[in-house]
Amino acid sequence: DKSVGKNVCAETLAMIFHMPFDMTTMTRSMTADDLYGTKSTDNTASEKMTVSMAEEYLKLQRGQDDFDMTQASEFEYLKAKSAAVSIVQEHSSFVHWLQHGGVYCLNEMNMAEANFLASFVNQITDGSGFIDIQGYGRININPDCVLIGTQNANYTGTCEQNDATMSRFACISFDYPDSIRPMIESVVGKERLAPQYFKQVDDYYALLHQSVQHGTLENSCLNIRGFCRALHAVAQIPGASTLKRQIQLHVINTCPQDERNMLEQLLNQKITL
Repeated sequence: DKSVGKNVCAETLAMIFHMPFDMTTMTRSMTADDLYGTKSTDNTASEKMTVSMAEEYLKLQRGQDDFDMTQASEFEYLKAKSAAVSIVQEHSSFVHWLQHGGVYCLNEMNMAEANFLASFVNQITDGSGFIDIQGYGRININPDCVLIGTQNANYTGTCEQNDATMSRFACISFDYPDSIRPMIESVVGKERLAPQYFKQVDDYYALLHQSVQHGTLENSCLNIRGFCRALHAVAQIPGASTLKRQIQLHVINTCPQDERNMLEQLLNQKITL
């Protein structure tokens, strides 16, 4: 589910193993160019030409003796180079990861079309040790490549993934925690607010979590990011707003309309600040 720490887990694994970390967010419209980098023209030669170079080159062309040979020859070289179209392959963090290793995270993995995901994931995880990419040729896959995909199950806009692709991953299910106090204190900064702010938010979250487990509320109310934003807003300008108001804005108002009355009733039970 949302905001349970999937990408944070991926980053933490990279930190634990002292490996570089990179991430890309998948979309349904994603193409190979988005992953491997696009091709573009190299215009750096014309950009390096200066007026002084051109002046020295003209002196040479006119047969003058007082020209600067270095600048004139440099201008002639750049002039010839800029006349030809040079195609270059732009840098890709994904290809760099394949070559040099590290942890790479495919964020929102099931937002991508299943066929597109399978087109590269299946080969780099089949043990062959290489992949052929247009524009790069054959790339030997670094044995220290770690691939992680994170996704929300059964959410709007997600795609069902290829069975062959999913069989290549160990799948970890992240459950909502019983308490979010360590999280909110870490994200917001426990020194920024009095302890009762964190306690009341955690108590309210625990009440919502219990209601979700009993089936009386949808899990959209377990919006941990929303609680963090609410606490941030209270801490940013002390006295400008109440915790209750900020939870309404960042948590309750993001939930289905027919559940908001119940959420506000539970809010009044636990939040006094």
